[in-house]
Amino acid sequence: MKRWKEMNVRFHLGIAAAFALAAALALALVYSFNQYKSQIIKEQEEQLLTIAKAVSNSISVYTDFYFADLVDVNTYDEYQTAGRLYLETGEEGPVRKFLTEHMRIQNEDVSNFLVSSDPENDGEHEVLIQGGEDRTYTSVNHFDGKEKDSRIDILRDEENQYYLGLSMPTLDGSLRLYFVINIERMYQKVASYIKVGQNGYVMIKDSTGRILMHPVKKQIGKDVISGREAMYPDFDLTELEQLIEHQKEGREAAEIYHSYWWTDQVPKRVKKIAAYTPVWFQDDFIIVSAVIDYDEIAAPISKAMISVSLLTIALMTTFVVVLYKLRISSIARTRAEQENEYLRELNSKLEELRRRQEQMSHDQRLQLMGTLTGGI
Repeated sequence: MKRWKEMNVRFHLGIAAAFALAAALALALVYSFNQYKSQIIKEQEEQLLTIAKAVSNSISVYTDFYFADLVDVNTYDEYQTAGRLYLETGEEGPVRKFLTEHMRIQNEDVSNFLVSSDPENDGEHEVLIQGGEDRTYTSVNHFDGKEKDSRIDILRDEENQYYLGLSMPTLDGSLRLYFVINIERMYQKVASYIKVGQNGYVMIKDSTGRILMHPVKKQIGKDVISGREAMYPDFDLTELEQLIEHQKEGREAAEIYHSYWWTDQVPKRVKKIAAYTPVWFQDDFIIVSAVIDYDEIAAPISKAMISVSLLTIALMTTFVVVLYKLRISSIARTRAEQENEYLRELNSKLEELRRRQEQMSHDQRLQLMGTLTGGI
């Protein structure tokens, strides 16, 4: 009985140890996977920030190239001669011819090459001579470029298309010479080719939050908050507002937040990772942001953790089953040993009883013989 109790105690201690080991292993797995996931998310944030910086550098090089070309154009004798003729006589033909010919040698992302009056603020530009198709442009925002007296305007035409207007003073500062850059084509060159996960993308905004470049055309020109509130009044944009406020401050960082996939026909709420950096000019900037779906990074890790957890549970279940079967086998073996011991003891007692019975029979025979002998 004592041995039986000791075995029961050992068995229960073994079960308790198995469950304790399983719990410790589960906690270790959860901790390891969380650490691994945090590391992967951090690496993804760094990668996104690298992408945003690369696009930022591309935009800087892109604008620097056209500003350098504007500086060169201002030094051409043909242009200066045509310009002075225009100022003196109002004859715009030579200037228009020069602008048209020079525009032809530019890349297709130059939508227009024009001369305008020197605008003081935002609003409709007084375009004087255009090398391309005649259009009316309105400046919705502007800031100084890197070059002296250079200016960058966010332009909108009568068809609600947006452009980047790069300008320099010309003809002794009385007018301004503009390259009108097609933002969509510029986006194709500097950002659209970059693949950010399955649903991710690169977008560009000005410092007021107006979207300049986006894979969805209907988003271009919208204010990233008020424009979307107008389109989707029932959406929760709280975390997106916080992100945009940080971007408007000119920060360079990466954040995790809840927003929507604006590329979907019906945007759905998702968790995102965004890395952003400013492209500084003089006292203003535009914002480059690389965005990816958080679940694209975290979901595979979570699935792996679930798979490993299920495997661990299966192994622990198998271990408990094996332990249980060993316990049953041990109980059966113990019972067999106890029965054998009982049978041995019973056999020994029966053998002792038989021996005593034989001794009694012998004693009785001797006594009977003694009695007979005494009678004779």
